[in-house]
Amino acid sequence: MIDKLYHFTSADCWEQIQKDGVLKPLTEVSAGKLSDRVKDVITDSPYLVGIPPSKVEAWKKYDLMENLLNHVGRGFGMFVAIYSERKEDLVLLEVPINNPENAFVREHKFISPKYTAKFDSRLFSEIEGMYASSGMSMASDEQMEMWDRFSKEWLDSAVRLTDYDGSFKVPELYLHQETPLEQVELIKQFRAKDFF
Repeated sequence: MIDKLYHFTSADCWEQIQKDGVLKPLTEVSAGKLSDRVKDVITDSPYLVGIPPSKVEAWKKYDLMENLLNHVGRGFGMFVAIYSERKEDLVLLEVPINNPENAFVREHKFISPKYTAKFDSRLFSEIEGMYASSGMSMASDEQMEMWDRFSKEWLDSAVRLTDYDGSFKVPELYLHQETPLEQVELIKQFRAKDFF
């Protein structure tokens, strides 16, 4: 069973976490468009999002690390700079999963550049462009329908961590847990372009 996760954040956020003495889950996960099975897995509570330490290479293989590092500390739907142009430092934290009952896992491959390129080589970049420009998209209706289908697969893949069998290619962890600072390990502080 996965007993810890890697969480990426900005240096500014890390500074605030140290001041607060606790790493708080802040990502809201809406249960609105989920199947009944998945609604049973996910609560309306905020989550800390991360990846299993053993799966960083899989995230790189599916071309997701650049995307992840673009969004660190900014959220999705906000303008994102090219990762190599980010000026601020990023921080990689290791967080213990103290209660696996408060966590779930999703298969992120469905909305990865590598997976979507099998169907449309420009799909991922068109959708990312939409998020970067606050909703303005050059994606065709067909591309949007395809993205909706892949997004549904990603959403519907959610399983409780306690039920997870380890089969996902690119697992993404969601943890509802406030973690005391003394349990959080700083792995490294880095510039996004230097991560690879």
